[in-house]
Amino acid sequence: MSDLTVEVTTTHEKFNAGDADVIIQSSDGVQFHLHRRYLEAYTGAFPGLDAPFTSDTLADVTCLTESAEILEILFEFVYPRRHPNLEDLEFKTLALLAEAVEKYEVFSAMTICELRLKPFIPTYATEILVHGIKHDYPKFVNEAALHLSRMRLPLHKFLGNLPGNAIFPWVHYHEAWKDVFEAGIRSIRLDESQGPGVPSDTACEKCRGLILALIFKLERVSSLSLLVQQLDSSTEHIKNFPICKNCPHPKTAINSADRVIKICKKGVHEMRPFTDFMLGKVLE
Repeated sequence: MSDLTVEVTTTHEKFNAGDADVIIQSSDGVQFHLHRRYLEAYTGAFPGLDAPFTSDTLADVTCLTESAEILEILFEFVYPRRHPNLEDLEFKTLALLAEAVEKYEVFSAMTICELRLKPFIPTYATEILVHGIKHDYPKFVNEAALHLSRMRLPLHKFLGNLPGNAIFPWVHYHEAWKDVFEAGIRSIRLDESQGPGVPSDTACEKCRGLILALIFKLERVSSLSLLVQQLDSSTEHIKNFPICKNCPHPKTAINSADRVIKICKKGVHEMRPFTDFMLGKVLE
């Protein structure tokens, strides 16, 4: 009895040209009968350096690592006909397609993949950050980084998701965001260090505690848009800041809270994009 197993393959019903001169096989055994002239005209790196060849009775077969589902969409962009708009793809499929598009340099599909990935950034920020770093999409990188900066992910775990060239830049970026709020804390600590001899220049101890609590609350906000909104709201309603009832210098307390909020707002506004950290443009 022979130990040889025969691989069962099928031919894709749409990509089955009788005059095909290239056969591509998906990872799940579906063959696509294609025309070399279109692959050469509309892709820059097909079929890829790592694609193995097997012998077929009609032609060589190139075996790819992508599934038939992904290759079917990919090849729609290779032929001169109306391309799919990718509107209804779930993120997992879209991400695999976008990776294949970059791998095989299917230029006609790059822009639409970028457009369709963008709305997923709030939900899949890590995956899109990595995709953007790997394939040089700076807008993806910076927008995803902003979302991730507020998500309070454990740094040691998050770094394992990043390409090697992004690890140290992310550590510096992470520290820069921490310093936005620590600058406000330092401002209050400076007031505390002045001691009891300058009561007209500092808020009372309890009010300073309330201001610190506000900073800690702002630092825990998990959305950048919500953080900006809360900072703006705090500025607009600073006169209503809940100082302690027995504060001997309420105006000073209000001014201290206002100063701290402005320090945090300035830090958020002036935060450099993550790509600047990647390029070494931000000094430690």
